[in-house]
Amino acid sequence: MRYIYKVRKDILEIDEENHTVYGIDVIHNSAVVKSAGNLFCDRETAENFAKLCDNENIPPERIESAAAEILDSSEKDLQFTDICG
Repeated sequence: MRYIYKVRKDILEIDEENHTVYGIDVIHNSAVVKSAGNLFCDRETAENFAKLCDNENIPPERIESAAAEILDSSEKDLQFTDICG
């Protein structure tokens, strides 16, 4: 099953200040099957992550753990170790 991964933009209010954050919507057959918000603080990282998810066809239920793996990586090179297996 192939999915489309689209960057989403959200605004969080923290201590009466607005902060822009980005997440990923996973789309299949024109319907959002998973929406994961507040994953990244910058759009470029979110877009690169969406491209990587597209290349790897990450299942919707693994989006958050895949993002956490990327963010926890000291190399920050947007590569998965064993997330797809």
